[in-house]
Amino acid sequence: MGHRCGKFGVTKEGVLIRIILAVLIVLAVSGCGTMQDNSIYANQGREKKRENTNESSGKTVTYSDKDITVEASYLNPDAVDIYFAYFRDGRYPNPLGETHVVFSLSIENKSTMSLTYDPRLSMLLNDTKEPGMPKDYASLYMDYELVRADNIEVRMDAFKAACFDTSIDIKPGEKRQALLVFARPKGMKKTVSLVLNGVYLDFKPITIPLSFDDRI
Repeated sequence: MGHRCGKFGVTKEGVLIRIILAVLIVLAVSGCGTMQDNSIYANQGREKKRENTNESSGKTVTYSDKDITVEASYLNPDAVDIYFAYFRDGRYPNPLGETHVVFSLSIENKSTMSLTYDPRLSMLLNDTKEPGMPKDYASLYMDYELVRADNIEVRMDAFKAACFDTSIDIKPGEKRQALLVFARPKGMKKTVSLVLNGVYLDFKPITIPLSFDDRI
């Protein structure tokens, strides 16, 4: 998905996300002066850490156990613009818009077993009766065709380069990062939980709920 720094180091895109969040945090602190406290939750022996950032960037939520670490950061439209401005030296324009909910998602396989993730099985639970469903290449292409968007092929090249699309394998010791994109349900104001289905460790399914309680 991205260029790596070192054998098992973070990707350049992972470093970029931290830079974006740091900038947004500085802007929020300078404007608001306060940040909420961090909270730590335990779930059946698996450690789940929820770290607040600010209203502008939403939250970064981390799930971690001995085998896997998952980190999801909500990116508002401005943050998505910044991401694509720096992603691979600004090679791709931002293909996403207000009709999408975007997360930077990283998954690290800390085990010695095989790990597979299919982003198409994830769900975005929210304050409407309609769960947000992930966008893949085919569904996003169809969306753009229906509205007769300009430069569809350019947009899709950007999506393919930067976003989760189909099932991927994550080798032991490897970390993968990309954007996870959902269609925004009509009337949605608040996300309750990002639910990662489609995670398989040694072919055994794992469901990972990541709670985002603030308005995004």
